[in-house]
Amino acid sequence: MPQAKCPSLHLTVDIGNTRTKLVAFANGQTMDSIALTDTDVPNGRTTSAIAAAATALADRQKAQWEAIAWCHTGAVPDGFTQWAEAAASRVVQLTGLTPTPLQMHYRTPHTLGADRLAASLGAVSLMPSTHLLVIDVGTCITYDVVEGGHAFLGGNISPGVQLRLQSLHQFTAALPLVDATGEQPLVGYDTATAIRSGVLAGVRAEILGVIRNLALHYPQLQVWLTGGDALGLDRLDDRPLHRDDYLVARGLESLLH
Repeated sequence: MPQAKCPSLHLTVDIGNTRTKLVAFANGQTMDSIALTDTDVPNGRTTSAIAAAATALADRQKAQWEAIAWCHTGAVPDGFTQWAEAAASRVVQLTGLTPTPLQMHYRTPHTLGADRLAASLGAVSLMPSTHLLVIDVGTCITYDVVEGGHAFLGGNISPGVQLRLQSLHQFTAALPLVDATGEQPLVGYDTATAIRSGVLAGVRAEILGVIRNLALHYPQLQVWLTGGDALGLDRLDDRPLHRDDYLVARGLESLLH
C-alpha cells in the first residue's frame, strides 16, 4: 500500500530581541507553539535550534510544513533564510515594505518593526472593520493604531518592564536588579518592592493613559493586548481589553492566505 502523505501545516517564526517564537497553524487555527530563549536553551536562538524546534512541532502534529511566514526585530541567525527555503515550498518574510491589506501611513516603513505590523494584521484578522489599538508588551512596549480596520497609522514605543528594571540597576550606584515577579504592594516596604511596584505600576498607568487618550479620538476603539501577563490588565473603566498571545503569529499566518 502507498504510504499516507503527511498533512500540511503553516509555520510562523517571530525572531524577537529576547526570544524566538514558533507557532504551527492548520486551516488558520493555532495548533502548537514553542518559544526559544538563550536562557532556557544554550545557544537557543541559533538556526539549528530553530530547525530542531520546527521539527519537533511538525513531529507532534505528524505533519510537514507547506509554508513559512517570518519576521524579525532581533538579529537573524546565520543560515536561517537558507533553512526556511529548504524546509517549505513557500516562504514569506514580513517587513515594513511588504504589501499587506493595510494601507501604510507610517512615514518610514523601512524602519518599522515587522512585529508591530504583524500584530496589527493579527488583530485585524480577529476584529476587522473597526478602530484598533494594538499593545505588545515585550522588550519594548509598542502601541499601534489601525483606523477602520484598513489603515495602519503608526504608534508609539516605550521601554518594557525588563528594560526599566535593568536601567534602574545599570544607571545608579546602589539600586539592585530586581525580578519582575514577586510582591507588588501599593507602598513598597523595601528597595526590591519599591522598584518592582514602581515599575509595574508605572507601566500599567502608562498603558491605561494611552488607551484613555486614544479613546477620546476613537470612541469605538477596541484594544488588543499581547504579552504583559504580569501586569494583570483586563479592563479599563467599562472597556474590555482583548488578550491574545498569538497576535504576531496570526498576522504572519494571514500573509499565507
